[in-house]
Amino acid sequence: MSNLTKGILLTLLSVFISAILGLLFKIIGEHISVYEKTLFRGISSLTISATVIYFIRRNLKKNQKKLTQEQAAKANIAMSTTTGGPSVALTTAATIIKTDELNHIEEHKRVKLIETNRKVPNYFGDRTNFWALLMRGVTGALAMFAYIYTCNTLSLADADMLAKLSSVFLIIIGAWFLKERTSITQFTVVIVSLVGAVLIIKPSFNNPNIFSYGVGLAGTICLALTYIAIRKLTNTKSGEHPLTIESCLALTIVALMIIPSIYSFQGFTGNGKYYLLLIFAAILSVLGQYCFTFAFRYAPSVEISVYSYSSLLWNCIFGFLFFATIPDIYSIIGYVAIVISGIYLFFYNKRRLQTLTNIRRMLRAEIQARKKAKAKNSKADTSKVDTSRAEVSTHE
Repeated sequence: MSNLTKGILLTLLSVFISAILGLLFKIIGEHISVYEKTLFRGISSLTISATVIYFIRRNLKKNQKKLTQEQAAKANIAMSTTTGGPSVALTTAATIIKTDELNHIEEHKRVKLIETNRKVPNYFGDRTNFWALLMRGVTGALAMFAYIYTCNTLSLADADMLAKLSSVFLIIIGAWFLKERTSITQFTVVIVSLVGAVLIIKPSFNNPNIFSYGVGLAGTICLALTYIAIRKLTNTKSGEHPLTIESCLALTIVALMIIPSIYSFQGFTGNGKYYLLLIFAAILSVLGQYCFTFAFRYAPSVEISVYSYSSLLWNCIFGFLFFATIPDIYSIIGYVAIVISGIYLFFYNKRRLQTLTNIRRMLRAEIQARKKAKAKNSKADTSKVDTSRAEVSTHE
């Protein structure tokens, strides 16, 4: 099985789990508050993330203690630290240099460290990323709260389609606030998607769910801001490990939801089965999150993100089977408009990324060709100088 196939299957599994989560949240309904549902999601994620981080860090410490300086000498390698002296044990900060290369290093020069590029997950992240982590945590918590709220009050398909508008708001935020250039294609996708959202929401003062739709749109904007924070946290040299980002998100959810959950707690009497469903939903949500994360590990987002639109099919099926929900013609047109816009944007981004990749490859090849030509000319000049010297020596 290829990595692309694994990525597609994990994406489809993540989407299916997400659809089941929406179904469970809607079945639980008002028996348990939205605050408690969000809090359970945060607690389960925090528990699993902290546990995984603990075992990763413990295994790294064990592996570091295995290779002592004596063992390193037997393995014919040398180690140095920032002070230039040998270290007692091989750590992630140590430099590994082959013995043959040591002959070319002058004694008075300090050997520089070579980064291992091994990202070790932390529990809370680095101080330099505090504001980005806070933004990711707050916006992620609000987006999750809004999605659970809309699952309770709207149809599953409507709640899912509102969440799919995050890519549209990402374009709007990038163009308006980040001053990113927007193409005609992206502008068209935004207009068509917003028209589809209007057909789904059908805004009017007589619409009893207008507030719920507003909450859903606010959550979608928060989700777009979350993606911006994640992009900053993962693309910089001082970025954070995905487990660290997930741990900080879970911690923020718990901090924001614990007090409202206490005030809205209705007791366990008569709600035992709903709390069991809530625990099951919390575990599933973490499983779905990790499936989605590992999907991008096996394949890039430009290859698999389009499969996330399969959630509409599951939400329509679950809505019809469990709640006899049948969308009207305007909602169906809105669904089609948003899905088609999203798929078209997917292929547009994929084609643009391929073009940029080809341009970079051509530039890289041109730079290497120039280096080779320069080295060849340098050799030719050196050869001419040597020939001239030989002729002069012969003449003398």
